[in-house]
Amino acid sequence: MMGGSTVRTDEGMTRLDLAAAEVGAELAETLGDVVYALRLQPDMAFEYVSTAVVDFSGHTPEEHYADAQLGIASIDPRDLHIVEAAFEGEPGARFEFTVRWIRQDGATIWAQHRCRKKHRSDGSVVIYGAARDVTSKVEAEDALAASEERYRLLAENASDIVWRTNTDALVEWVSPSLETVTGWEPEALVGRHITDFAHPKDIDRVRNAGETANEGGRVTFEARYLCKDGSYRWLEVTARPLVDHSGAVIGRAGSCRDVHSEIEAWEAMERSESRFRLAMASAPTGMALVDLDRRFVEVNPALCRMLGHEAAWLIGRRMIDVVNAVDDAVDLRMRDELLSGETVSVNHEIRLVHADGAPVWVQHAIGLLRDEGGVPLSYVSQFVNVTEAREAREALHFMATHDPLTQLFNRRELLARMSRVLSHAPRAGSRLAVLFADLDGLKQVNDTYGHSAGDRVLIEAARRIDSLLRDDDLAARIGGDEFVVVLPAVTRMEDALAVARKIREVIAEPLKLDGHAVVVGVSIGVAVAAAGDDAPTVIRQADMALYRAKNAGRNSIEEFDEALDA
Repeated sequence: MMGGSTVRTDEGMTRLDLAAAEVGAELAETLGDVVYALRLQPDMAFEYVSTAVVDFSGHTPEEHYADAQLGIASIDPRDLHIVEAAFEGEPGARFEFTVRWIRQDGATIWAQHRCRKKHRSDGSVVIYGAARDVTSKVEAEDALAASEERYRLLAENASDIVWRTNTDALVEWVSPSLETVTGWEPEALVGRHITDFAHPKDIDRVRNAGETANEGGRVTFEARYLCKDGSYRWLEVTARPLVDHSGAVIGRAGSCRDVHSEIEAWEAMERSESRFRLAMASAPTGMALVDLDRRFVEVNPALCRMLGHEAAWLIGRRMIDVVNAVDDAVDLRMRDELLSGETVSVNHEIRLVHADGAPVWVQHAIGLLRDEGGVPLSYVSQFVNVTEAREAREALHFMATHDPLTQLFNRRELLARMSRVLSHAPRAGSRLAVLFADLDGLKQVNDTYGHSAGDRVLIEAARRIDSLLRDDDLAARIGGDEFVVVLPAVTRMEDALAVARKIREVIAEPLKLDGHAVVVGVSIGVAVAAAGDDAPTVIRQADMALYRAKNAGRNSIEEFDEALDA
């Protein structure tokens, strides 16, 4: 035994034979191949197997010594006939074969065997051989063969044009698909310079690409080429160098794909997008392209000015970053309507938030962009600033519903709001009380200090009354010095009288007018609406109670009872 190899010895073997065997074993281990000696006659047995067999098949030499059939059993059944034919060869012949070998772990490898069959003087027959794992080589050869076959089929049958030229750009071969794409028969191009068919504006591009390929580079470009009918067609060209065994460039090969429709569509889209961007840039109203997550993709200058933000700040941010929190729900609802397919566009007034925090009222119109299959892509939003118009509208509404001097409701608005409250009143009981107040002593103020001073008293009285009221309460000036207070949800006269007393107290506090302390009083009539009463009725009842309060000596409070209406 030498170098980790194992030589199987038989009785009667001379010392010289043993030495030779050990030298052969050492050489086998050095080579790295699986070296073996397989006796075929008079019986089958491995006389020698190198330890490389462990890496090769997963079995040890000892396993092969113990079972001569192990090697045969490891051969793929499909390849057994190859081995059998080789072993039946004439003595002294050298033979080589490659078979599939099944490893102990079940994996299949390709094994190349180089063998020699020998008849020995003792009458035995032995196969001396070496096996090598050539799996990578076989797979590479198979892949190359498959690749060459696929390339041939592709070149002859693909819709793309496959071509070859020499280094001077003279066409040597072109695939039959040329005629389908351009109308030219392949023979019409062979021997011609490729630039003979290039559009005049694309010749430099074609030449530069050829020079790049000649220098060993791969290049892809688009150019227009002449068709047989005289038109030009856009082709996407891929070119690569052809090299010989020494690495020298001997030509070019490549393919051409018809991209005419795609480029025409792209150019049309470019024109459309250019018009869209031009329209956005020049539009006086705010415009934006918003994705399905409500992120700004594009914004125009008008929207930037409207919000006080740069485009770079807006791009990538979401609507929630610029819309009033209350109105964000409106924006979401609008987009849900579009996505549901109920409508093709929606619009609504919402508030955006300026960079300085000020509200910006806009008429927001949204359209939904879909692809050819109807799948939603993005939104187009238009924002028209209606802040001034809304403020003007609100100002007009305020003027129509409020007293210009005191800013309290006027008589018409008070009646309208009272009517709405009473329309929801229960069948029994009441949800509303009315206080009808009249300032006492205003005439003396006007006579003493002038009507301007009297107006100041009215304004201050209105402010004091309003300061006592809850959010749902109503206050109105309905005459020169007459005020009406409406208390919804007040069901007891005692509660209404308590409010009336507070009003009398705050009105009685002195008011400074040009350094003079002025004191006025107030007379108040109180009525509580009964079931079925309308607004004019309750106000009339409170007015009747006020009349009695004034007759009682002024600066007093009286409640309405049925006797007053008898």
